[in-house]
Amino acid sequence: MALCVAETDEETQPADVVGPVSYLRLHKSRYADEDLGRWAQWIGQRAGEGRNVFAYFTHEEGAPATDYARTLMELVTGNQ
Repeated sequence: MALCVAETDEETQPADVVGPVSYLRLHKSRYADEDLGRWAQWIGQRAGEGRNVFAYFTHEEGAPATDYARTLMELVTGNQ
């Protein structure tokens, strides 16, 4: 079982952890580096507990999802 945490410009669901997998739907129109840093810390904590985390950014045309994903991955792994 996994809990999907969804974040939009209007709301963010609680980032509770249920089971060994977490699924993030990060669908805000913009993410500042500080926002991504908070998610990276959250992901790092879950990974440290042996949990898998899958994060997906909004994928509408023109959205900078790949840039956000790259930055988040660099923050989580420390490869900046």
